[in-house]
Amino acid sequence: MSMDRNIKRRRPEQRIAYIYVGLCAALLGGCTSSPSPPPQAPETVWTLIEKGEVQRVEEFFTGKLNINTTDEKGRTPLIRAVELQDTKLTALFLALGAAVELQDTEGRTALEIACSNGNQEITKLLAARGAPLYLASTEAQQPVRIAIQKGEGLLAALIHPATLSQRDEKGRTLLHLAALMGKGEAVQQLLAAGIPLNIKDGNGKTALDYTLEQADSYEHVKCAEPIILAGGVTQYPNFSYLLQTLRSYNVSIRFADGSTPLHQAARAGHRGVIQYLLEKKADINAKDSAGSTALHDAARAGHLVIVKTLLEQGADPNARDAKGNTVLHLILPSQVREEAVKTLLSYGANPNSKDEHGDAPLHIAIAMNLGEAVVAQLLAAGADINIRNTKGQTPLHMAVIKEAERYVPLCLEKQADLFATDIEGESPLSLAFKMNSRLIPLLITPQTVQLTDNMGNSPLHLAVSLNAPLTVIEHILKVGGNVNARNKTGSTPLFIAIEKNNREVGELLLSRGADIFTPDASGKSPLYIACTSPGGLREWMINSYTITATDNLGNGILHYLAQWKLASLIPVVAQRGAPIDKANATGESPLFFAVKANHPASIQALATAGANLQFRDRLGNTALHIAVRWNSLEAAQFLIEQRLPINAQNAAGKSALHVACTLGMHQMTDLLIQQGADLNIPETEGNTPLMDAIGANNAQGAERLLNAGADPQARNNRGDTPLHMAVILENTRIANILLSRGASIHARNSIGKSALQMALTGSYKMVPVLLTKDRINSTDDDGNGPLHTAILEGSPLSVIKQIVELGTRIHTIDARGKTALRLAIDREAWDVASFLIEQGASPFSVAADGESPASVALSQGTVALGALFSGSAIQLSDSTGNTILHYAASKGNEQAVRFLLSLGASKTARNTAGETPYDVALRWGRKDLAPLLQ
Repeated sequence: MSMDRNIKRRRPEQRIAYIYVGLCAALLGGCTSSPSPPPQAPETVWTLIEKGEVQRVEEFFTGKLNINTTDEKGRTPLIRAVELQDTKLTALFLALGAAVELQDTEGRTALEIACSNGNQEITKLLAARGAPLYLASTEAQQPVRIAIQKGEGLLAALIHPATLSQRDEKGRTLLHLAALMGKGEAVQQLLAAGIPLNIKDGNGKTALDYTLEQADSYEHVKCAEPIILAGGVTQYPNFSYLLQTLRSYNVSIRFADGSTPLHQAARAGHRGVIQYLLEKKADINAKDSAGSTALHDAARAGHLVIVKTLLEQGADPNARDAKGNTVLHLILPSQVREEAVKTLLSYGANPNSKDEHGDAPLHIAIAMNLGEAVVAQLLAAGADINIRNTKGQTPLHMAVIKEAERYVPLCLEKQADLFATDIEGESPLSLAFKMNSRLIPLLITPQTVQLTDNMGNSPLHLAVSLNAPLTVIEHILKVGGNVNARNKTGSTPLFIAIEKNNREVGELLLSRGADIFTPDASGKSPLYIACTSPGGLREWMINSYTITATDNLGNGILHYLAQWKLASLIPVVAQRGAPIDKANATGESPLFFAVKANHPASIQALATAGANLQFRDRLGNTALHIAVRWNSLEAAQFLIEQRLPINAQNAAGKSALHVACTLGMHQMTDLLIQQGADLNIPETEGNTPLMDAIGANNAQGAERLLNAGADPQARNNRGDTPLHMAVILENTRIANILLSRGASIHARNSIGKSALQMALTGSYKMVPVLLTKDRINSTDDDGNGPLHTAILEGSPLSVIKQIVELGTRIHTIDARGKTALRLAIDREAWDVASFLIEQGASPFSVAADGESPASVALSQGTVALGALFSGSAIQLSDSTGNTILHYAASKGNEQAVRFLLSLGASKTARNTAGETPYDVALRWGRKDLAPLLQ
């Protein structure tokens, strides 16, 4: 079967030969007993070609066979010779007139096969015969494409006058195809070979057109260079800049707008040209007359790849144009915007650079609505959210002005300042309020509602001051706005509503708990402003929310009206239901405030409205007490005229006169005295007004009371007289006044202390005040003179000396017959005793108990004896001539005798009976002492 098929594939002459051979073989096989070997097939042209037998092949074709005959694969002898890369046979067949345009069953021509094999010699032979360059099994396998692709040698073999003029079915020449393929060396070869330059193909395009159509390709731009330099023309005017550049041999050439070729390529998106120009060292940061760089132009046109290329090659991402714009300031095409911004920032673009208007990229991005992604990228790269332009506007201003709501959360998340003011004083928030912007709910949130501007104003302050709609005020309160927030001047939003007389807003604030009482830094409260506004009372302030309201001390509206002397408003407020006698935290009614204000008209208004003039506070004070305390003279006079009890006492028992004297209110004191106040009325501790005046060191008050008849000898519950108090306070002026009115220095209180005793036990400066000449020798009920009293009270020696110097008598005895010296010895006041002895006091004065200072000292020992007799007193004797040694001889002991002798006592001194101490010792049987005295 296979043989049959093979036979069928042969040409007619070949099939006849095969049949003849087969028949002979069959006949011979039947004639012998053993078969003969099969005969060899006759050689054909194809086998001869395979063997490369040029001569025999040549003979074979000489008049015998068509030179263009084909085998079963449609190959002609020429194709087969080329396929076998047999140069001689190829040359033979060409010489015999073989057709170069024939194709085998695969569509291959001899030239395609030669080029595919890279056989330059055969290619050259075929090209010389005008072999078709474009006829091939496939377009990719066109000989011309293969030659251009494989390079210089093969292409050189292909170039021949016979081929240079050939065109493909589209009218394209070798140069067109080399340009299309971006093969610069091929282009140069072809140009060097003299191929026509500006031939147009069937589409009217030149080779240069094809290179420029692929200007994104560096290779195609490289192809364009020799064509342009050779005089190539193009139908594309947008490449005129490239032609001028190359023909001037100047990659930095400037065009009419100051741009360079790099600018032009960047604008047009010619990536290949960009790469070519940069390779030629074009200035990457050159600026045109508008100050733009190629990077500006590439970005503006949205050519992201070029942007990246320029940045990679060192373009300055922060270069500014004449208006101060960096590339980040430009409004880039939306399709590349995010990626472009990301790229620019990654190469160090400054997100805070400013243009000539001071706008940063963030201003532009928000104002021109460039998208959250761009804004987020800028913020993530460190864009200052509060950066200001020349108008003082921040990016948040832009968002508000443009009502670009989608950017507000991004700005606030980065701590955008709601209160940043521009040069016209407008903040993003104030603009929003003035515009009644739909952005307000986005601007004022639970996170921002407590923020304040540099004056301490909250969003609520600002909204009220700008007359924002009630819905805005309600929103602010709903998200947590503090209705009582205070700015730096102490004002709350209610202050502003009152000043603007904005009833609607004011009533809303009041309904949400706005405080009407707390004053601002100037001391004025919302209530005060409402009551004293030039236009009159803001009556809307007096409503159900405020009529019973109180401050933190319990004071209501009437308290304040009384305090501010707004008598005309008291009836208005009272008629609306304000409690007329409502007490504050300390129990004071509005009446008390009117009294403090010393305003009879307000008192009268309250009284007319039903106020109780007999009202008392928690301490039992009447309005008259308060009038005195606040020195409200006119109010006091009015209250007295209204028959308010002048001697009413508070919980401490104090009358108004007590208070006046305590506070030193002289006019008030005079008024009360004139109006019949009780001068000696005691308070709960028994102190009279005079005592309170003394306790307050109020000398004038005390004198006024005494002049009016106050009792200078009155006593309180402790038995103290006014003089006691003056001495304790060491008030010499008051003490002198009291003494001049007959006050006793010896009157004792409930613990038995006199004013003198108090002076002697601490208030020493009062001693000379009390012990004047007319009292220096006065005695108390026990006969004690000042010196006795001082010793009994243990006064220091300095006081004793002072009393002596004032002229007191030192020999005075008390009711028990004791002298001051005796008291000193009794109390072991040795220094006082020695002083008195020096002053001439007698040590032998005998008291009612039969003892003298000497006898007591003798019993007390040597210390006492030393105090009395250390000096010249050792020689003193009593009325019978007995010296202290005589006394010692009878009542002393050996130690006392020896001590006295050491002090110089005389053994020979004789008494009136002529006895010496020795004689006394013998008489008294003091044998133990006699030897010492002998």
